[in-house]
Amino acid sequence: MKPKFASLLGVLFFTVGLSAQNDPAIMTINGKPILKSEFEYIYNKNNANNSLDKKNIEEYVDLFINFKLKVEEAKAKGIHERKSYIEEFETYKNQLAAPYMTDKETEEAILREAYARMKEDVDAGHILVKTNRADTAEAYERINQLYERLKNGENFETLAAGNSQCPSSEKGGRLGYITAFMTVYPFETAAYNTPVGTFGKPVKTSFGYHIVKVYDRRPSKGSVRVGHIFKRVENNEQTRQIELKADSIYQLLQDGADFAEIAGKFSDDRQSANNKGDMGWVETGRYPVDFENAAFALKNPGDLSNIIHTAYGFHILKLLERKELGSYESLHDELKAKILRDERASRLNDSYVEKLKRKHGFNLAKNGLTSFYEVVELTDEQKISKAYARMESPLYTLNGATYSQKEFVEYFKVEKEKLDNAKQNKNTPANRQIDTAISGNDFVDKIFAQYVKKVVIAAEQASLEKEHPEYRNLLREYSDGLLLFEVSNEEVWNKASVDVEGLEKFFEANKENYKWESPRFRGKVLHAANRKILAEAQEMMKNAPKDSIDIQLKRKFNAEKVQLKIENGLFAPGANKAVDAGIFKKGTYTDEAFPAVDFIGDLVAVPESYKDVRGPATADYQNYLEEEWIKNLRKKYNVTINEKVLKSVKSN
Repeated sequence: MKPKFASLLGVLFFTVGLSAQNDPAIMTINGKPILKSEFEYIYNKNNANNSLDKKNIEEYVDLFINFKLKVEEAKAKGIHERKSYIEEFETYKNQLAAPYMTDKETEEAILREAYARMKEDVDAGHILVKTNRADTAEAYERINQLYERLKNGENFETLAAGNSQCPSSEKGGRLGYITAFMTVYPFETAAYNTPVGTFGKPVKTSFGYHIVKVYDRRPSKGSVRVGHIFKRVENNEQTRQIELKADSIYQLLQDGADFAEIAGKFSDDRQSANNKGDMGWVETGRYPVDFENAAFALKNPGDLSNIIHTAYGFHILKLLERKELGSYESLHDELKAKILRDERASRLNDSYVEKLKRKHGFNLAKNGLTSFYEVVELTDEQKISKAYARMESPLYTLNGATYSQKEFVEYFKVEKEKLDNAKQNKNTPANRQIDTAISGNDFVDKIFAQYVKKVVIAAEQASLEKEHPEYRNLLREYSDGLLLFEVSNEEVWNKASVDVEGLEKFFEANKENYKWESPRFRGKVLHAANRKILAEAQEMMKNAPKDSIDIQLKRKFNAEKVQLKIENGLFAPGANKAVDAGIFKKGTYTDEAFPAVDFIGDLVAVPESYKDVRGPATADYQNYLEEEWIKNLRKKYNVTINEKVLKSVKSN
């Protein structure tokens, strides 16, 4: 990858983009300017009205300098070049950039379109000719033949019954009512754009080619929540018998039986039966037509339907709740989540890429892709290598700079290798997703479009810091925070935990700072099942090595069942009931299973080792390391402050 392109797609883009006059340096650290805008942003953020520890500017300067010195040290140690830092920063950067990286006008138009469609249901049918990568042209020719026959007056339903490759062919292609988000987006668009009583031109979707006919339109019926008692029909011979059972259930309901109770006992839909018959919300196009019509025909909560017969069996419905379509504002977030999950997202993405191409002045050079059209048809590796080596002509311009074909070569090679592998090994899951029947020119155009998308998005990300101060500030703040955490962990937090020698020396030098309000017991507490076992344990302890006595005691007394429990430690008053009673003479202690207790150890008045006060000693040692570290950083890096600029800082 060329350095120019690498810099475009690189990780860090801290482009200041502000004139020195409008944003002067408030200080320099290690010769690097810190702008007034950065200091002002962080100072005001940390000194907000709800801050618990407000500081004036003079007080904050020292804290800010210490913070930036640590960041400078992190960079000196190369932390910003570590893979872990780069990956985490890049993830955050992409998340932070996302709200800025959208075509809001097109997004709003798509959202409004979807909401308008949700307000209307369309009764549609279609003829489908499926496609796969091997017969796209054949399917295209077939659907156009059917389209010509329809234009010449042949009956749509008859043609659908004999030619459509959709199960709806059994109904003459009739699908019933649909609404937004129920079908793939191109099909939905064709249905909503086709006048009632007519059919449209063939439209391509991920399933194949469709000719869509529209029979009717109606205002949205909203949605209804219904209870459901269902009796399943397994085969035609059962139909009359099951219908009689359904009729008996219906009579019980008419006589006042509780719907929820009857559903729980007799419904064959066990999921809803276990929920008092409640099957949730019914919306247009989700259920068989007869079922749906019966559900929407119910007017008031508590109303019962007649017995409904569908292909699955017999149903009795009860209306639980009805709601109309919500306002655009109330559905905005839900609609946005939906459009990002269907093909509308591609439309939005394509629109945004085109917008960025215009913004950043992207232009494809004349004949820029010709060499790639030629190389994609070659099979001889030597000729391919030579062709790549000759690719030095202009390929495109971006933001006034010209980029050669070599910028695209490496990306193209990787994608072409994937295609070649897929042609040789078609059956692997990854390869099955690659269109191996694509023409050479189409492949080049497709891959270059992918590449251009990356290029213009990278260019836009680079410009975000210049155009959006809040984005620049948050990005820098997160970067500095990552670096601060890592370098502080290495220099202070983790060091205080693992530097046993240093912690021990620190404790010895500051013993007078660690005192207890009352003595503590250091030693061993033995809990024995009886006096005999306790006496034997005491005898063993007289001669056994201290470092293995616990193991020997447990091996002897707990081989078959636990007869001896051992507790070791430094016990403060209140920490152990047995110690409280036996050593500190406070309260009583009894244990029926282990009534015999003995204490081996001593009372100690003050901590004898850092281990006795590990928590507070470690915290104090961290503070000590922090102070020493800052002293050294102040010596290592030169800091100068522009007092005039400092006085001009505006606070909240």
